[in-house]
Amino acid sequence: MELANYAYNDLGARRVAVLRQNTPFGVEHTEDFKKVFEALGGEVVAEESFALTESDVKTEIVKVMEKNPDTIFNLHATGPMLGVLMKQAIELGVEVNWISSFGAQNGPLIKTMLMWSMV
Repeated sequence: MELANYAYNDLGARRVAVLRQNTPFGVEHTEDFKKVFEALGGEVVAEESFALTESDVKTEIVKVMEKNPDTIFNLHATGPMLGVLMKQAIELGVEVNWISSFGAQNGPLIKTMLMWSMV
């Protein structure tokens, strides 16, 4: 999985927490990521899942942050769910690198994230 290579080699991530959708897709892709990332020497320190219909993921965010990751891998909250995830992470004061499988290149989301980062 190229994202694991990017996280380890380009971002310098060594301790990654995974926040993933609670689906077979989320489970499978988390395992793919872990296999490659750990083979490179990284450690997946936490893994929490959420339903794509959730409106509150603060509990999951707090749980992964208790493991002191240097990076969070969002596996595959897109659109509105990604907005909820990022907004609540900012509200909780999360200040680590984030990587995402896909969906994060959404123009309106990027504008919203920029506004939140300036608050």
